[in-house]
Amino acid sequence: MPLEAAKGVSLTARGEGVLPQHPLKLFEKMVASSPYDGEIMRFSGTFDVGDRSEVVSKKRLDMVVRDALEFFESWSPREVEKERAGHRPTSADDAPLIGAIPRHDGLYVATGHGTLGVTLGPVTAALVARELSTGKAEALLWPFRPNRFRLVF
Repeated sequence: MPLEAAKGVSLTARGEGVLPQHPLKLFEKMVASSPYDGEIMRFSGTFDVGDRSEVVSKKRLDMVVRDALEFFESWSPREVEKERAGHRPTSADDAPLIGAIPRHDGLYVATGHGTLGVTLGPVTAALVARELSTGKAEALLWPFRPNRFRLVF
């Protein structure tokens, strides 16, 4: 399958101030924020295609945190719990791959969401579950079928 890993970084910290009530995707800066446990916030961002290392780039992480904090004037990090780098799957055309794999009975994928995996995961799961349980193709998933690529396996 035409998948590529794109590296992202995240910071998880305890802080002070007002947290949002739910996760937010800050599209203006392409940063995600995830609050939990009443005082903890995780900021994540970047999409570095081709960087296979798991080393946290301090420069890239500082950029993500600085960009996120523009949206959270009343919250600030007090104690860093974790700095992390990880990889997100993305497809060759930057759209998810969702559907059966040709010539492999019973193999179904739902991957390649890039930076929107957490955001699109619930709707992808609902559509996939309905498609698999009913056996009826979901029209909303047609643009994301793996057979849009010439798969040889």
